Amino acid sequence: MPEKTRKRRKRKGTPWCFLLLCALAFGISFGLSYRYTAVHDQGTVPAEAAASGGVWITQNCNIRKGPGTAFEVIGGGHEGEIFEYAGQTETAGEDSLWYSIYFEDGTGWVSEAVAQLSLD
Repeated sequence: MPEKTRKRRKRKGTPWCFLLLCALAFGISFGLSYRYTAVHDQGTVPAEAAASGGVWITQNCNIRKGPGTAFEVIGGGHEGEIFEYAGQTETAGEDSLWYSIYFEDGTGWVSEAVAQLSLD
């Protein structure tokens, strides 16, 4: 009697090692691009901001028409930019401090959560 030969079944689905490599690649990519920035521990203000008495942007942010998130966005600030200080106010509804800066042809507002003030 002839001996039966076993046929190997093809596995269906994606191999686990491929999924593991994809997850690892995504994790490394995400880890390199993500950077934690604490709101109140931004480090030292750059010398240029300290010398000019400016507002140093500590992370990319919106520049608004007024002091609060309800106001229209009129532009954007990029990490490391320094703007000339024009004033400040505390918003009652949001319990936060906002800095007025000279921006383009007028003034704009940024939150203290994304900026530091240096007055000499």
